[in-house]
Parts: sequence; C-alpha cells; structure tokens
Amino acid sequence: MIDTENNCEQVFTPKVPSIEEIAAASKVEQLEYQMAQMPDGFFPTDHLFLPGIYIRKIFMPAGSMLTSMQHKTKHAFVITSGKLRVMDQDSELEYEAPFVGVTEAGTKRVLYIHEDTTWLCFHSNPENITDPDEMVEYLTYPNENPLFDKDDPRANSWKKNRYKKERINIMETYTENTLNNSGGELS
Repeated sequence: MIDTENNCEQVFTPKVPSIEEIAAASKVEQLEYQMAQMPDGFFPTDHLFLPGIYIRKIFMPAGSMLTSMQHKTKHAFVITSGKLRVMDQDSELEYEAPFVGVTEAGTKRVLYIHEDTTWLCFHSNPENITDPDEMVEYLTYPNENPLFDKDDPRANSWKKNRYKKERINIMETYTENTLNNSGGELS
C-alpha cells in the first residue's frame, strides 16, 4: 500500500485467521478471504450522478471472480452484456444479458464471470452525493468479514484510488499483449 501523504510504501501484514474464526465464518466470507490471497482484479467502473440518482456501471472480464459489497437498500440492476453466476448464502443463479433484476438489501454475493459482463446499478441519491467513495459509504455497510483485519486494504478494494498504479500497469500490459497478438498498431 502506498502512503500518498508521505510518498512512501507502507507494509501491511494481513491477519491470519484461526481455525475457529474460519469455521465460524460464512461460506461467502471464507471464499472472499481465499480470493483476497490472489492478485487484485481490474474492474473498470464508471459513475453517473444525476439529481437524486446514482448509476454505477462496472465491467467484469470473463474468468474473474469477485464479491459484492453488502448494500443497505434494495435497488435495481441491469446486465447489459455477458453471462455470470451469482452465489449467496442461500442460492446460486446464472444470469445472461439482457437481464433486469433487483438486489435485496443486506445481501453479499460472490460473482463468477463466464463472459465479459457489463452490470449497471441504479440507486436513489437524495443527498446528491457526487464522490464515488462517499456514495459507496452511503449505500453499503463496511466489509466486516471476520477473517480480515479491519484495516486490511483488501477489504476496501472498491475505493476509487485503490491499487490505481497496479491497475494502470495491468491495463498497459493487457493493451500491449493485445496489440502484439493482433500484429497491428492502433492508429
């Protein structure tokens, strides 16, 4: 993690959960902890703020896996492209675009992306918040996975500047590999 205020890298030692903590955690929390041991994914996200409305669009590449935040409110979502599997404590569903659905308040889910997927969420924004980080804090509960230390940066990967440098490097590498494999250059 980089400390931007002092322009230096901080070392964070993640919590190692006990056998009892692992046994007491939900299946979603256990899977989320296991996923956090892998390299961070890249999920480009766009934010649209209108009077009283917030729309978040996230792109999730095929083969990726992620957990959702636990939302405070019930809200609509639209899958405009792709195919994915969504799992929570009680069910496992497969969605394919185009699809319109509802996220129930309080749910935390694991998503496995079968095909490149674009997902839009529609939220009420009565406070007319325009900062993505503030909006997430307004709409969701803090990630309280008992297997993470409360200060573990992996538990807050939604923050807009989180791993910014790493994500830019991932996209530059992806773009370079795509160009090299296609045998051409962008003009």
